[in-house]
Amino acid sequence: MKQRIEQWLLMLSPREKLMVFGGVGIALFIILWGGLWEPLSSHQRALEKQVAERANELRWMQKAQQKIQQARSNPQTRRPKVRANPSQIIETTLQRYQLKKGLKQMRGNKEVSISLKDVNADQVFRFLGELETRYGLQILSMNIIPLNSDAKKAKGRVNVSIKLARIKQGEAL
Repeated sequence: MKQRIEQWLLMLSPREKLMVFGGVGIALFIILWGGLWEPLSSHQRALEKQVAERANELRWMQKAQQKIQQARSNPQTRRPKVRANPSQIIETTLQRYQLKKGLKQMRGNKEVSISLKDVNADQVFRFLGELETRYGLQILSMNIIPLNSDAKKAKGRVNVSIKLARIKQGEAL
């Protein structure tokens, strides 16, 4: 094979040889550029873009962190003192979120344990969010069991057991 190529090259005129070697050089350049350089440079551009996006996200998070720290140190943003019994607060909040019918059990005064059966999971989380932000009740423990008996009826429905207690003013979550 090598001898055939050498014989073929010897039969070419100097002008034809120049064109063949020029074409081979251009082909090698295109192969190296398309196979190595371009993929590496496009990957580098993608990584640079990703770094810039992450840097923007970091700046946003740092600003948000400063706002959160300011809000925590501002006495106007602290929770209002609610003197009502946690059981009463929970009961009225359950009614507001239409979870009262799922209530199977509620025990205790300072630490309240509740058990809800076949309730909407979104409503449970809204209920818990209000208890924490508005009334200063913290979740000590929670067990969520999704219902899967009938896929259409049980979608988003859960059984939940929750243990709550009051957070003292200034105490961290």
